[in-house]
Order: sequence, then structure tokens, then C-alpha cells
Amino acid sequence: MRRKLGIEFVWTLNAFRNGEQGLVRRLEDAEFRFGRTCEEALEFGIRILPTGLISLIKQSGLGEALESGFSLEISRKPIPSREWVNFEKLIGDDAVGPNWENPRSVYASSELDGTVEFEKVGNPCVGFKQIPSKLWIRAKPLTMPLISWAISNKIFSCPKGDQRTLHDWFELNPDLPINKSKVMALPGPSDWNYTFLN
Repeated sequence: MRRKLGIEFVWTLNAFRNGEQGLVRRLEDAEFRFGRTCEEALEFGIRILPTGLISLIKQSGLGEALESGFSLEISRKPIPSREWVNFEKLIGDDAVGPNWENPRSVYASSELDGTVEFEKVGNPCVGFKQIPSKLWIRAKPLTMPLISWAISNKIFSCPKGDQRTLHDWFELNPDLPINKSKVMALPGPSDWNYTFLN
């Protein structure tokens, strides 16, 4: 949902654990479905989290993110609360990528490890909505209506049987690239008002 918080505009994104992946023990290995609306959550592919978001979730103490998922709120302006973490643009690209991919920018926080990518949204023929050079982000647990929606759409459904991997039996080198999923890029601000369930 994009809503007014005081005088600041805040936009939201919800991420749901991909139940088809089965059991994983680390947030770094977990796959998520995500979107600003329920249509996007069903249409966008399955992604792993960027390192900056993993750090934010861990700092926020959201242990349930590994089981069910989480919600993000993103603000253009500072909000006086310790829950909100400032991210600043490191590098930005205004060129349209291959296959008409939206331009992306990389952000980092001085308080956290890792980076987060933001993707400009809009119509490339008309112009993309600019992403501010500074953003404030907070992670929250999913609400019960969002969890209910995910259950009814079988987002959390596990595969039949219990498939195991070597990670269940051994501590393998965490630097090995075991997950070939794409990394989630967060959408920038939108020109239209939305809510996830409507």
C-alpha cells in the first residue's frame, strides 16, 4: 500500500516464503514471492533476498521471516523511529537494460552490511519515476490477512514428501553459490495508490 504517514509518502512491499522450496535453515538460502499487490506476488518470479535486506531483517528480530515472510515499508523522508534504517544510493543507472528491463540503483546503509537494489517503475516511453538518493526502510511481520491470503493461494504449500539436501546433514561452506535464484530488486515509488489485497 502507498499511504501517507504524517507528511511522508510510504510505499509497501510484501514478501512470502516459497513453501515449494521446503525446509531451509538460513535466511540467505530462503526463496520468496513478493509484490506490492497480490497480482504482482503471483506474477513475479521467486527470488532470494539481497544482502542488505537480510541484515535489516536480522536487526529487526523477525525470526518469522524464515517461515512466513515479512512486510517492508519504504519512505522518501526520514521518520523519527529506531525501526527505520537509512539507505543511500551508491550508484544508479538511468539506461533501460536488455530486454527492456527497468533501470536499477544500488543502495547501502552505514548501519548494516550488504546492499539493496531498487528498480525504477513506470512506463519507459513516458519516463520512469525517480527514486530518491536517500530512503528509509523498516521490516515488519506479515499481518494475519496477508498470511491468510498466502495460505489460500498455496504460497506456503510444501512439496509432497520431504526432500533433503546436504545442508541438512553437513555445514557446507556458506560462500558456495548454492542458490541459483535471482536476487530480489525492490520497486521504487509508484505514481498510483494501491493496497495489497484490493
